[in-house]
Amino acid sequence: MSWLRGNFALYCFAWLIVSCGNRDIDNISSDLTPAQNITRSYYKGNYKITASTILYDSVVTNNTTTLLVGRYTDPIFGTMLVNCFAQFNRPANLDKLLGGNTFGPNPKIDSVVLNITMSSNTASGYAYGKKSETQIVTVHRIKEKINTSSAYFNFSTLPYDSDPLATLLLKVGKNTRYTFANDTIGNELIIKSAEYLTSNAVFQEKFAGLAFISSGSNTAVLRIESASIIIKYHNYYAFNNYKVSDSVEFPIATETYSRFLQIQKDRTASAMSKLANQYDSLPSEQSNGYVYIQSYGGLCTRLGFSDLLSFRDSVEGPNHQNGHILITRAELKISTDVLAYQGTLYPPSPKIYAYELNEAKYIKTRNDGSKQLLQSQVRDPFANSSPMFVGISDYTYTLPITTYIQAVIDGKKSNSGLMIVSDNDILEVQENGQQRNYPLAQVNRTVIKHTPNGYGNIKLLVWYSIYK
Repeated sequence: MSWLRGNFALYCFAWLIVSCGNRDIDNISSDLTPAQNITRSYYKGNYKITASTILYDSVVTNNTTTLLVGRYTDPIFGTMLVNCFAQFNRPANLDKLLGGNTFGPNPKIDSVVLNITMSSNTASGYAYGKKSETQIVTVHRIKEKINTSSAYFNFSTLPYDSDPLATLLLKVGKNTRYTFANDTIGNELIIKSAEYLTSNAVFQEKFAGLAFISSGSNTAVLRIESASIIIKYHNYYAFNNYKVSDSVEFPIATETYSRFLQIQKDRTASAMSKLANQYDSLPSEQSNGYVYIQSYGGLCTRLGFSDLLSFRDSVEGPNHQNGHILITRAELKISTDVLAYQGTLYPPSPKIYAYELNEAKYIKTRNDGSKQLLQSQVRDPFANSSPMFVGISDYTYTLPITTYIQAVIDGKKSNSGLMIVSDNDILEVQENGQQRNYPLAQVNRTVIKHTPNGYGNIKLLVWYSIYK
């Protein structure tokens, strides 16, 4: 009876340890039996972490359903200028038009207007930099169609007409209409409507779209939620002195990959000026103890856990003579530098993602060529599951990485570290056969203070037990 009571107590203790940890421990501890001896829980939080800023300047930008345009000068990161290129669709109300795809027997242009819907300055809106000032943007006709089956990156561009169709004066939350400088596009679309409007694909071949080009004097990057070209026209019938007026709207395309962002950066006077080529590294000890992340700017932070395996060996002993480490919870806490955000001018990225690295310290690649995001910690880490991301709270990101640390401890994953990127920086074209799509574009940057000795605002916290 005492034997049964003792084993039942051990079973309850083991169940309690597993249940109190994150759910991700279920997959790793499933082979434990009640008879195995589990010691009390331990905690360790002073791991040495190496941190470096990495230039990964090939960020896909045609995966957004909103547009960014503008420029801001950052005292830490330098200057970022954002232009955007977008397709438009043919009118949805073609059935209204006289003759189907035509505008009547003798149409005359009254006006050609660009209708702009701006993002409001609310939780669902977006503006970055000194957003109280008016931002100047010129609109140009694109000369080459956007290829919706191809990826466009932050360095991509397309040729466009040098003469602007309109000059926009944009402010946060202020929707407005701008009349084109001339009726050239309006006349072309109406006169050639029978040819242009036979299908949306044909229309986009004939009219490739618009480029929104930021002025070099702007102080903020703003988000454009939507846009459309509105042509007002009339037909005059002389035989009965009768005038028929109407309008037609060409909306900006919302289909996947129908727009992209071009990012121009000048970091000459910043600490990141040393990062010139793809994969260049800037360790925190060479940048006054700081590392950096920038959405669409190609700046990521690479983390290494240099003493994780030595910790394992010291605890488990040679040939696991002291037992095996069972991770009940592991968290990576990344505290950002609050002073770097200057109030509300330059807030940090609201979310970050973690990528696994291979032994060469590059982002791990799958067989299909896509990059290996750190998997969600509430599922089996060795099967397909959702990517790992985390939002910010009180200027701190907390990533639960229990299964990842356990896999490294067990030798199922290499101790190669993680790459931390911002919410928008998709470093692959496809994820499980599908290109990942982020609906809201942003250019936030994140500043992290990490002292050269490795113990700073990036901390790995581990709760563990020993079982034999």
